[in-house]
Amino acid sequence: MEISLHILELLLQQSARLGALKTLCACGKIRPYIKQSEAFRLYGKRTVLGWLDEGLITPYKDGDLNASWRLDRIQVASLNASLELIKHIHYGQLITKSD
Repeated sequence: MEISLHILELLLQQSARLGALKTLCACGKIRPYIKQSEAFRLYGKRTVLGWLDEGLITPYKDGDLNASWRLDRIQVASLNASLELIKHIHYGQLITKSD
């Protein structure tokens, strides 16, 4: 399979974003975890719940009672980036086959 320039550009963009995110987490500029509600806002509630149901991401809870669920920021962002790339690759193949 030959990789188009568009897909290569998307791969590099996603890699740069994830690298920057990981660096910001490592140096303490942003928290390495996000609340589940923030993940819902960023990626869509239905999408995040689907990832949780499929076991693709793991929730963490600090306490027992009223503690909110947290998700690993890098894990969630990586999953979202990979699914976006898959959509672009699949859509590109559909267009190529129909031409």
